[in-house]
Amino acid sequence: MRIFLFTLVLCGLATAIAAQSARSVHHTYDLDNVEQISLDLHGDVVVEHWESRGQVMVESYISIVSVKNRFLEGLINAGRYEVLSEQLPDSLHLSSKEALDRRLLNRRTGEQYLETVRHVVYLPNDFVEVAPGVYRRKEDELATDE
Repeated sequence: MRIFLFTLVLCGLATAIAAQSARSVHHTYDLDNVEQISLDLHGDVVVEHWESRGQVMVESYISIVSVKNRFLEGLINAGRYEVLSEQLPDSLHLSSKEALDRRLLNRRTGEQYLETVRHVVYLPNDFVEVAPGVYRRKEDELATDE
């Protein structure tokens, strides 16, 4: 019986040590008069299309192995995973706050934390990719019979 309890405690500790904190954050942006959207986001980026014509939504999924939830919350509150938007008259540029100078997360021992960031970008159905990370609204196809 003691061996069983000891094994159970060890399994519980191993699970607690290998735990990961995960969280999702989302942002929405209005697309009034926007004809082009460009993306410069840190991490994996997946583009999905949806029925909305007036908004783009970015869901960011963040996970870090072997940290407490409050550590991840602190990083989120500090703006590490913030998506910045720059709106011009006919375009929208979305970028990660630290896309160019992303600091690695290091432990006290010098090892790095395993951090995963995945963005799912929901674009209206009428946007198509014209270059890597650049999406343009389809022009209305007018039927002209000449």
